[in-house]
Amino acid sequence: MIKKTTVFICVMLFLSTLLFGLDDYRTRIAILSMSNETGDAQYDAVCSTVTDTVALVLRFLEDYLVSTGDDDPDLERYTAFDDDALKIISEESEYDEILFGNAVTTDSGGFRFTLSIYHSSKQAVIIEEEVIAETLLGIFDAADEITLALISHLSDIHIGFGSIELIQESGKGFYQVYLDSKKVRNPKKLFKTVLNGSYVLAIHQERMKGDTVVFEEPVEVFEDQTTEVRFSIPGAAEEDWNYLEE
Repeated sequence: MIKKTTVFICVMLFLSTLLFGLDDYRTRIAILSMSNETGDAQYDAVCSTVTDTVALVLRFLEDYLVSTGDDDPDLERYTAFDDDALKIISEESEYDEILFGNAVTTDSGGFRFTLSIYHSSKQAVIIEEEVIAETLLGIFDAADEITLALISHLSDIHIGFGSIELIQESGKGFYQVYLDSKKVRNPKKLFKTVLNGSYVLAIHQERMKGDTVVFEEPVEVFEDQTTEVRFSIPGAAEEDWNYLEE
């Protein structure tokens, strides 16, 4: 009996190891914060939005193990993305690919965005996308365009984007938005470019008993369309009052 039990445990451990290690075979990609080299701090928000959008879309594709500065603080040490720095990042953290980019002003007064992928084993940039916005109004369109172009290189499926518009009908208080359990740091900007598909959108709020889901709904995002999501934040629930009474 003991022998059979031991064999069974060994088999289960072997299977669990295989299952646990499946994700390890995915490409590990580090996403560095897009560098604002325009000399004007007001464009930090644009660069941050591009960085967050790329990271969010790649996570939804599920083909990569994605790390940003939030996941790996060491990535925030690097502001100059030369070959030496990229090589150090790939060797120290064993990333397969590193995504980086910058925004600069052009001689004509426009803005040029560049996004690139550094391949660690080749020690070279294998993909580079560049787009120019001639006016201030064109900056966010250019940011969406370069994001779409880069991600299209990284996936063999059709990439299309729609958008989500959140409409709060009632309720008060700070809340956090999640899409398929992934925190969306700035939904007003990031929801302008959402990979088409099916999701579950949830609104979380800190309440008496901690992080609480106060709204949850399935959402369909269609290419070149805006999906409206209307929600209300409820007042204190009965369990909150019971908690206070206790």
